[in-house]
Amino acid sequence: MLSLLPEMKTQHARIAPIAPIKQTFMLLKSFEFSKSRSLTKFWISLNRKLSIKNILKNKF
Repeated sequence: MLSLLPEMKTQHARIAPIAPIKQTFMLLKSFEFSKSRSLTKFWISLNRKLSIKNILKNKF
């Protein structure tokens, strides 16, 4: 178990920058589907501001 700890730390360090994006996805999923149109506009503006598109292309 102790031998796994250093690996887990490095993995966590790699995952850390993605955490805000995952939180945003969870936030978006929690909204009702009736708000999807305004959410799409919000997501597009968020994409432009934070260039999430480029990040997502690299990760998925």
